[in-house]
Amino acid sequence: MIDTRDNMGMVCELPARPLLWEYACNNCHATFETTVPHGPREERDIKWPACNSAKIKRINIVKLEEAKCGG
Repeated sequence: MIDTRDNMGMVCELPARPLLWEYACNNCHATFETTVPHGPREERDIKWPACNSAKIKRINIVKLEEAKCGG
């Protein structure tokens, strides 16, 4: 877990896992998850390895554990 503070100054424990985005391949219609890219250029470089297609679209943000905040 990563400690941070919420907007009211309370200490929160955030999951240490990176945020994931779910993509769908427009070529073979498979879906896959990958870590959030560090910008539009990096997102343009994402390919679905099964068919090596860059014709993908982001369809969802994978829900992770909720932050635990307390006083």
